[in-house]
Amino acid sequence: MAHRVSVLIPTYNCGRFLGEAIDSVLAQTFTDFEIIVVDDGSTDNTADVVARYPAVKYVPIEHSGVSTARNTAIAQATGEFVVFLDADDMWTPDKLEKQVAYLDEHADCMLVFTKAENFYQNEEKDRTERQQQRQEPYEILMYHTRLPSTEFTVFFIIAYPQLHDKSRVTFKIY
Repeated sequence: MAHRVSVLIPTYNCGRFLGEAIDSVLAQTFTDFEIIVVDDGSTDNTADVVARYPAVKYVPIEHSGVSTARNTAIAQATGEFVVFLDADDMWTPDKLEKQVAYLDEHADCMLVFTKAENFYQNEEKDRTERQQQRQEPYEILMYHTRLPSTEFTVFFIIAYPQLHDKSRVTFKIY
């Protein structure tokens, strides 16, 4: 069954964060998505964490690096849109709803991305408290149909899978 959005989570030894990342996807107000976790040869409890989520497609591969994991995830995706989520990141509950709505309303827009908030493992505040304190609405930025050949960081982007075609745009993963 094809979904509107394929959520792609590459991971390598991020089992301690992965459950929170998946939970943030499952808490979305927009629900027509699939979740694909590509495990880049983890040696921690990543497989056990994913096993707690029967709806998540788990794709283990030999350790080859994040670019290979992302490409593997794209190859598995069935959605109209693809979006990456790093295994140690989380989304606010309305992220997909706002981005898909924006793409639906702007047919010439090929991708959207949002602002990000940095947080660190050693901070005093826990993630839940930080998420509740966010009050600033998403700032939707866009590139239109004539995308320049460019490099950008692939955090919080939702895009048509065709953008992965290197003749149209170059993704450089940092």
